[in-house]
Amino acid sequence: MSRYDASRVIEQLLRQHEAGLRMYIVCRLGDAHRLPETYAAFKDALLRGSGEDLQTAPSLAAYAYAAARRSAGDCASAQATGLEHVAWLPPREDASSDYSALLDRIRTELDRDTLEILELGHARGLSLDDITYVTGLEASATSAVLAQATETIRRWANGLERPAKAERLIRDTFCADTRGGRTTATQTPLRASRLAEGSMVGGRFEVCAGVQVGALESVYAVADTSVPGQRVALHLLHRPATTTSARTGLLRKLRLLGSVIHPSIERILDYGWHGSQLWYATPLYEGHSLEQLAEARALSQHEAIDIFAPLARGIAALHENGVVLREISPAGIVISRIGGEGSEQTLVVLQQFASWLSGELALDDSSRFVAPEVASRLRAGQGPGAAGEAEDVFALGLALFDSLEGGARNRAREPWPDFLATRAEHPLKVPGNGRFAPFAALLRRMLELIPEARPPATEVASELERLEPAVAARRRRAKVWVPLSFAAVVLVLVLVAAFVRDSRLELIRELRDIADAQTLQEALEAERERSKRLEAELDSRDD
Repeated sequence: MSRYDASRVIEQLLRQHEAGLRMYIVCRLGDAHRLPETYAAFKDALLRGSGEDLQTAPSLAAYAYAAARRSAGDCASAQATGLEHVAWLPPREDASSDYSALLDRIRTELDRDTLEILELGHARGLSLDDITYVTGLEASATSAVLAQATETIRRWANGLERPAKAERLIRDTFCADTRGGRTTATQTPLRASRLAEGSMVGGRFEVCAGVQVGALESVYAVADTSVPGQRVALHLLHRPATTTSARTGLLRKLRLLGSVIHPSIERILDYGWHGSQLWYATPLYEGHSLEQLAEARALSQHEAIDIFAPLARGIAALHENGVVLREISPAGIVISRIGGEGSEQTLVVLQQFASWLSGELALDDSSRFVAPEVASRLRAGQGPGAAGEAEDVFALGLALFDSLEGGARNRAREPWPDFLATRAEHPLKVPGNGRFAPFAALLRRMLELIPEARPPATEVASELERLEPAVAARRRRAKVWVPLSFAAVVLVLVLVAAFVRDSRLELIRELRDIADAQTLQEALEAERERSKRLEAELDSRDD
């Protein structure tokens, strides 16, 4: 990995995960007194780490936590003392006394290996593959321990006066106080400053809650005190602008972005400086990300057009104003429903601008949507290079592919070098049938390895809009044919029932005729017998 990539990766890791990493190290050490020197050694180990380790880790977070574990050593003292000397942050204000007692019970009754698996899986948000990489344990055993311990805590939580979710309990269990160590120069963090709840930004925005911490920015829900009841989203870039030229460049980009007026592009409401960090305010949209929707189910054809046609128009508007986002992923696309019953409409908004503003690649899940030309340069140990409009078209095509397929296939974690090689050299195979059928030709062009072969965003939007009548007609036909097919099935069943009924009636009549014939035959026989008896009586009288 190039020096460019390594430095960016390490800086982003520390910005995004430093609070969790510090708490994890404290739990491994058994107290916070040795945290400053241990954390300094950890950062040094990250900087000196081999590119092979970084590239073979299942995720960047796994790489960081594995390095933190090694820096804390085998933790012989912590193994001996457990967690009894760790100072803990107090639980939330609404926590009851039995809630706090249960936190202590978890820390003391579960063994240390189980506690570490719980911490990594729930408090630090690592996947099963990540945990096995960090701890060196087998995946099956780790999964069993995680499931069993979580279920145990869930049972304990149900016994509280006010039952709590097990996941929240586990997160609070590992909220270690990292302030016990002495402050040194080596402790100066690279992390982004966190805005405390209730703090003011720009003289008018009061922080209500943190919404998301990303690799390049943090997003907060804030109250606009100048408009009572108004809540907006406040984005705070992590990287500080320490020079006049850096500030000028950021403001120029932000104003350029603010000049783009399109319903599918997030609007810039206000902006300013928090120390040396740029912040900007945008509307706070209520809804779900495209990532959440696509992971739950595959999009239908008409949904795909409703979502991606306006997105393509919005991206085209950005390109016309010289803005190339470079990183577009379903996580940064919000889908909201507006309007009342009977007039509800879908509002699709793209809100992924941190990479454009900072000039960096966010080396997280969204980097799995990079274009082949970028992957090729990164694979060669170079920087990402100058951004091109075709990169946005590729990312949009990949998001459309994922949404039609459903799930998270293209964001599946795999070693970074393997991913780069696949992305740079092998085009994605687009099915030509099923729900892909009307989009197949366009998708193949959008996902071309050669950037010049991809259509511009305006053409993508036009093609999707052109597909809309055919997809709508197919949908209308389906709405007609389904009831007709149902009616036809019902008619066939009615006819079959009528036939069966008539057949049964005919059979009954035949049986009745047979019965009548038998009855008549029996009557004739009886009459014949009676005649014989009368004849016999007459003959006896004559004699």
